[in-house]
Amino acid sequence: FPPLGWTPDDCVEELPAVWQAIAQIAWPALYNPQSICGECQKEELSIRRVTCEECSELVKDSVSMMSDPDVASDLISYLNSEAFCQQDVEPVPKCALTVKYLVTNGLPLLDVGFSESFIQALCNIASPETCT
Repeated sequence: FPPLGWTPDDCVEELPAVWQAIAQIAWPALYNPQSICGECQKEELSIRRVTCEECSELVKDSVSMMSDPDVASDLISYLNSEAFCQQDVEPVPKCALTVKYLVTNGLPLLDVGFSESFIQALCNIASPETCT
């Protein structure tokens, strides 16, 4: 990543940990039940297993959401706040630049289209035997 001054070897060594650090903060923000569900949490809901088709659609919708430029912009702003980059110790080198570069260039790569078998594998990881 030339803007970050990283060599290809740096990427191999550092990128998994950087994405993990970002994901730990981004996941709860992106998948906040209040913003996703709104009023449904106030209703009494019955719990059942999600079907393979429902899970597959949720994965596809999720990927599309993360590729939305407005969502990416909001996520960059959130991560560049005290929630991540403005902590006492910078969680990743050149945090604000790294976050902007990775979110802007990385998240759209998710929307290139996962194969159905990959999506089903994700669903089975989240809830074993969902797609059998």
